[in-house]
Amino acid sequence: MAEKKDFMGVYKKRYNPTKEGYGNATEWNSAFSARMGRDEAKKTLGDTDPLEALELTGKPTWEEIKTQYRKLAMRYHPDRGGDAVMFKKVQAAYELLEEQYT
Repeated sequence: MAEKKDFMGVYKKRYNPTKEGYGNATEWNSAFSARMGRDEAKKTLGDTDPLEALELTGKPTWEEIKTQYRKLAMRYHPDRGGDAVMFKKVQAAYELLEEQYT
């Protein structure tokens, strides 16, 4: 019978919380919990209208904005082979619209 591999053992050997980059748990936690501020969002979008960045027209509801944001975030996410610049613009547009609608 084939020997069963211990994947957690391999993970524990490679995981290093003090290591820089992907192995550092503190860096991951801060990156996930950090949100783009209003000033950074305005700087990222420049003169682009937030609704235009989310490819919306007219006066959409908050639910339509959230749906479109999620759709575009999945399309442009860098981990899925998307465009990092467009992903940032979509995030910035959502951040600015969230302030207005909620």
